[in-house]
Amino acid sequence: MSRSRYPIVEPQTPHFMTFTVLEWLPVFTCPDTVQILLEAFTDRQQNRGVRLYGYVILENHLHCILQSPDLEKQVKNWKSYTARQVINYLRARNSTRLLAKLAYH
Repeated sequence: MSRSRYPIVEPQTPHFMTFTVLEWLPVFTCPDTVQILLEAFTDRQQNRGVRLYGYVILENHLHCILQSPDLEKQVKNWKSYTARQVINYLRARNSTRLLAKLAYH
C-alpha cells in the first residue's frame, strides 16, 4: 500500500486545506504569482473535476476548500504544477534572492 502526504478519508466531501510556501517565504506578494495559482485552480475546476468552494491567498500560504473524487492526486499535481510555474516566473524575473532561499531549503 502506498503512503500519501494527503490522506483523504472521505473524498466525496469538501476538505479545508492549507498550503504553505517552503520556509514561509513570501512568494505571493505580486499579482503575477497569485495569477499562477488562480489559473491552476481554474484548470482543475474546468478540466479535472475539482470543486473549489473558496480560497484565501496570503503572501506565504493559502487556504482553500476543495472536493474531488481523486483529491489526493489532484492536490499533488496542482502543487507540482504551481511550484514549477512560480519557479519559472522567478527565474524569468531574475529573482535571485528568493530563488537562492528556495534552493537552500
